[in-house]
Amino acid sequence: MNTKEVLESEERINQIVDTIIEIHDRKTYNREFTSILAVSSIPVLNTYYDLFKKKNHDLKIATIYSFEANPDLTEDEIHPRTLLDNQINDYNEMFGTSYSTDTFQGYYQDISKKSKDKKIDILLVVNMFLTGFDNKYLNTLYVDKNLEYHGLLQAYSRTNRLCNDKKAHGNIVVFRNLKEKTDEAIKIFSNENALETVIMKPYKEYVKIFNSEVEKLNKIVPTIEKLDDSKDVETEKEFIEVFRNILRTLNKLTPFDEFKFKDLNISQQSFEDYRSKYLDIYERVENPLTKESILNDIDFEMDLLRRDDINVSYILELLKGLDPTKPTFTKDKDFITQTMNKDKELRSKIDLIDEFISTTMVDCNVDTEEKLEQFMNQKRENAIKELVTTENLKEELIREILKEYEFSGKIKEKNVDETFNKKLKLKERIKKRDLLVQKIKDLIELFTW
Repeated sequence: MNTKEVLESEERINQIVDTIIEIHDRKTYNREFTSILAVSSIPVLNTYYDLFKKKNHDLKIATIYSFEANPDLTEDEIHPRTLLDNQINDYNEMFGTSYSTDTFQGYYQDISKKSKDKKIDILLVVNMFLTGFDNKYLNTLYVDKNLEYHGLLQAYSRTNRLCNDKKAHGNIVVFRNLKEKTDEAIKIFSNENALETVIMKPYKEYVKIFNSEVEKLNKIVPTIEKLDDSKDVETEKEFIEVFRNILRTLNKLTPFDEFKFKDLNISQQSFEDYRSKYLDIYERVENPLTKESILNDIDFEMDLLRRDDINVSYILELLKGLDPTKPTFTKDKDFITQTMNKDKELRSKIDLIDEFISTTMVDCNVDTEEKLEQFMNQKRENAIKELVTTENLKEELIREILKEYEFSGKIKEKNVDETFNKKLKLKERIKKRDLLVQKIKDLIELFTW
């Protein structure tokens, strides 16, 4: 049997493309991270690219590879440079750029930057970007080529740059049998026992770990009501530590293709209830007016709580689907607010969205996106004016601080002090400054949509 012919057949590659489209969002946490697809040759890469173009999906695909100036081509073959130019034209159309193979270095730099900015979902390569490319948002490597020894580890290592609590590991999705080569490379370049620490445990092992933590959770707080009634900070501390372990393990479980919530010894509804309580405690502890407690020293690892399926686009789509004339309107509206309550960033905006629905969406013929933007801009303007009035501040200076914080994420204490209209004593000024800094951060977070 001609193995090369089988591996490079369009039928096989078509099946792989379908698989990647199906699993990509799960592997990358709904595109919070990005990926590389490494293939065996330029002709194979072009087959992949053409098949991706024919499929129905919204993934942003880009390619990059080096080519020979004078390759041996048959009469029917197209020069790789021409094919790459066609692919770069697609890239230009997607991103509004104007590169070509004549400006290859500029294209290389731009594709590297856009990958790091998570603007490319899948980068198709042959050899480029498999060594030395450092992108903390790259968490998945799809492999359809033979790799071994140092080259294998170099390629796999593209996914291991830690980014946040959610990226505890990288995903290597291999469409060839590289198990022996992988084990051999790890043993040669690490040690005989390294397999246990380099390769993740099987799915069932993580299910067992998860369910063990659920058992601990049930002993501490058998029901969410017990946590509501509890005034015991020690109980809350135990809950946070155990539920954080549950979140860590779930984070490892969800990228597995076989993951199903029914394998876990907790219902999805109960999990969401505990998750909401975890968020409540976090917000209480983070409040600057809250008294010091033993909970202040706990790292809640909030990145683990990010809901990638619940984002602004998702909420906007739900809002667009609201129809005040339907009998399900109230139920649909409640679903939106309940959904937002599950997300750390969105739950602070629930009152705003509730007001937007009540005051603006009185009929189904409004341009939801445009009206929402107008509503948010007006509310933001009102909030700034209220802040200036209640805190007796210089409006022009406070607007400059808000603008700078939005751009850089930084607030200079000296600039804050200069916004005060009234001259304050040192102790009073420091206290007012700290409160004002928090109010500025809260305002920007509330209206960042």
